[in-house]
Amino acid sequence: MKKTSYKICSAVLAVCILFAAALPANLAGNGAFPALSARAAEVVKTGRIGSNIDWTLYSDGKLSFSGSGTWQSNYGHLFRSNTSIKSIEFGGVHNIAPYAFQNCTSLTSVSFGRAMTSIEEHAFEGCTSLKSVSIPETVTSVGEYAFFGCAALTEAKLPSGLQTLENGMFQGCASLVSVQLPENIWGIGDHAFDGCTALKSIALPDVLVLGEMAFYRCTSLSSIRIPGDVQTIGTGVFAECRSLASVTFGNGVKSIGNKMFTACTALTSVNIPGSVTSIGEAAFGGCTSLTSINIPGSVTGIGDRAFSNCTKLASIRIPDSVKNFGEMMFYGCSSLTSVTLPGSITGISKNMFQLCSALTSFTVPNKVTSIGAGAFSDCTALKTVTIPLSVTGVGDSAFSGCKALAEVNYAGYAAQWKNISIGKNNEPLLNAKLNCKEIPVVEEAWENDGCIYFRADNVVTAVLAFAGEGAVLTKPDGAGATAFEKVGTGMTLTKADGTALTVIVKGDADGDGSITAADARFALRTAVSLESPDASQTKACLVESEDSVTAADARTILRAAVGLETLQLY
Repeated sequence: MKKTSYKICSAVLAVCILFAAALPANLAGNGAFPALSARAAEVVKTGRIGSNIDWTLYSDGKLSFSGSGTWQSNYGHLFRSNTSIKSIEFGGVHNIAPYAFQNCTSLTSVSFGRAMTSIEEHAFEGCTSLKSVSIPETVTSVGEYAFFGCAALTEAKLPSGLQTLENGMFQGCASLVSVQLPENIWGIGDHAFDGCTALKSIALPDVLVLGEMAFYRCTSLSSIRIPGDVQTIGTGVFAECRSLASVTFGNGVKSIGNKMFTACTALTSVNIPGSVTSIGEAAFGGCTSLTSINIPGSVTGIGDRAFSNCTKLASIRIPDSVKNFGEMMFYGCSSLTSVTLPGSITGISKNMFQLCSALTSFTVPNKVTSIGAGAFSDCTALKTVTIPLSVTGVGDSAFSGCKALAEVNYAGYAAQWKNISIGKNNEPLLNAKLNCKEIPVVEEAWENDGCIYFRADNVVTAVLAFAGEGAVLTKPDGAGATAFEKVGTGMTLTKADGTALTVIVKGDADGDGSITAADARFALRTAVSLESPDASQTKACLVESEDSVTAADARTILRAAVGLETLQLY
């Protein structure tokens, strides 16, 4: 009987083997016969992360949570650096603890569940195989560096209730191509998208805060619009975005932050809106394709190195509104040939034009008193420089390396040039031909009735030389006249013998030593009794008449002011 049963079982087993072998290829392993396909995943490990939450890790890398509640922080380390986890289903879990899945490098997908409300800091940091995330609408906060270094992440869907993107949230996500920011978001944290080298475009809602280096090294980003409501702009927000070719500013932007566009090498032109009042340090430094920039009259300050190494920038106009100028503003702008500075500027800052190797001439504005150290150093094409009378000091190496400098046009006299304090290493400036004014020689004067008459545009030194040794000139207020100021109506010339004479400069009614339209106007107003001149002013205006000032005097003075008439002393 036993032998018979054994034979029957053997026969049945043989039939089953034959049947299995005969299965069509399209049925094998497709789940039609589960018992014959791949073995079901086995439970590898189980545990708890809270009083009501259990977890199970399966042999296929799936991590599943059951139950609901809060992930307690003392269980936060359980899965860190677990390279067996490939997918996660959170079920009813309310939150993800800090560093929960840090460096789970095999993790490719995550299902957050509808109970999820928060993802805490560094939760998925270093999950280098994670390809996409869709964060549910229930989530209202995502901690800083939550997805830091997720190098394979290509897209991220964010919930509409999210109000801030914390620091470093997607930093180092080099494959991130697409992310849509919620409309209600008001702040983007420091380094939020730093190093997202595949990110080509992003629409910024009306954010108030752009954190430090928020989009630093987003090398594929080609265009951006800065919302007008932004109030805080951190350092280097778009620095080294080397494909950024288009920047649009919304009306209301008040400042361009420090290093905001540093090394944005594709940026060719910038139109700054009238709401901007300041341009920060190195804001456009290293923008090597920048050829044009419009600075509005609202700007009052420009920081150090603001346009340094903009090697294609050929010309720029700084409006009169700018009062504060940083150092090295145009350092290394090797194509710069034309610069218009405001007339109100009082100093050329340190290294302001250093290495501007295409600059051939420069006129220092009339109110400048100092030229800073290294201001024009290595401007190898600079041939002429015009320096006003206002300059009293030139810093060390201000013109060092200016090999082509041939002429210096100075508004004063040679003796005044010698009084300028010129620092060391300025041989090109000192060796260039000096073009300056010559002190006019006084050849005649007329003494009459306690007065001495001179022509216009004589300087104190020349008049004293004419008057002889021991003579002194004083101003109407009694102060001594300086050597190179003009001699004007109302001064007093006291000779060596003590004789005091009132100075009259023909046509110079206002006492500045020159004849101008203002003097003609004063004479005309005197002629119609709208001015009450003193005795010396009256004598200065009497160039045609003898006793009282007339319109003819005013006419002759005006003609003299424009070079059509030469006034007689007597």
